[in-house]
Amino acid sequence: MRTRSIGQIASSVRHGTVMIYTTIGMVAFAGFVSLGVDAAHVRMVKTQLQAAADAAARYAATGLQTSGVTSAKNNAVSVAGDNTADGSPVVVDPNNDVDFGTWDSTAQTFTVLTGAAQANANAVRVTCRRTAARSNPVSLTFGSIVGKSQFDVTAQSIALAYSQPLAGIIGFGGLTFQNNTFIGSYNSKTNKNPNQGNADSKARIGLNGAMVGHANDSLEGDVVLGPSASVSGVTISGSQLRQTQVLPTPTLPAWAPQTNPGGIPQVYSITSDTTLPAGNYWFTSLTIGADLTFAGPSVVYVNGNVVLNGTIAPASNAPSDLMIYQYGSNTFGDSGSNNISVTADVIAPNSNFAAKNNLNFYGSAIFNSITTWNNANFFYDEALGPMNGGTVVSTVQ
Repeated sequence: MRTRSIGQIASSVRHGTVMIYTTIGMVAFAGFVSLGVDAAHVRMVKTQLQAAADAAARYAATGLQTSGVTSAKNNAVSVAGDNTADGSPVVVDPNNDVDFGTWDSTAQTFTVLTGAAQANANAVRVTCRRTAARSNPVSLTFGSIVGKSQFDVTAQSIALAYSQPLAGIIGFGGLTFQNNTFIGSYNSKTNKNPNQGNADSKARIGLNGAMVGHANDSLEGDVVLGPSASVSGVTISGSQLRQTQVLPTPTLPAWAPQTNPGGIPQVYSITSDTTLPAGNYWFTSLTIGADLTFAGPSVVYVNGNVVLNGTIAPASNAPSDLMIYQYGSNTFGDSGSNNISVTADVIAPNSNFAAKNNLNFYGSAIFNSITTWNNANFFYDEALGPMNGGTVVSTVQ
């Protein structure tokens, strides 16, 4: 009988131990690799569900803006079904996966609305699910190693819809220019001080009546014409775009006057340079005989005349920071005033704008009529959006 030495026995033990640990390590490694495969699979399904949720929320928000809640639900279901996750069409339950609410852009929060209040929604939240509760969880190939054969995956998206108002230089009833009127465009995000030399050629004039120029009047851009509109005496660099229907007038927000910041009266007049804090202002009469500046983003509601013999502008010089709504058939400007300057997004579809000599208007001007005499410059701010407005939909979360 052959006797093994202690060294040989120890060596055999070491080899056996190595084999055991090697086997355990290989099993563990195989497990980690297998779980990695499942994890990648779950991430892929999550990505597919997120794409479906984003598309469904955006299309639902479009339907909400144009046709209401029912249309929004139908849109969400339809677009979700056009997408696949894990090889199967994505199924959205219109009653449990589509929420309507209000989106607060400042707080970045979504508040769900129910019942009749859904008619006031401006945003839609869509949730796409692959879960056990829906009988369609994601199956795991190797998850059983750790006692888990399936996994719940969800994705959610919120889309905001809002109406973008008309923008451009619009005189629904007509525009009359005497001498040396220039209409061009610029983008306030990159150029705060446009002039005729650096202006772009993307201006838009719109009208349902007649545009009449006299001497040296030019438009660097296009003119959008209602069915009966006409143009004479103005040199146009772009196209004349004839519409089959009259240009629609925008709807103004409801006149609901509140207390003005700082207790400013609703009948307000200035004769010296004045700066007002940011906020919402309500006036029944506004007379500006000097420079009026708003320190921050502001909205001005005027149910009466705006007599302007000076300037009105936001401190930023960005027209989007000063929105002016004018109600009723009133006047804006002054036919006898010189050196008027306006930097704002003005929506006054029933009012008549007039300026005598040396006008500068930056932003968007929507009036019933526009009349200028000598040396007028209109610079349409491209940052305010397209002239025809429309519905804007964006994914916010």
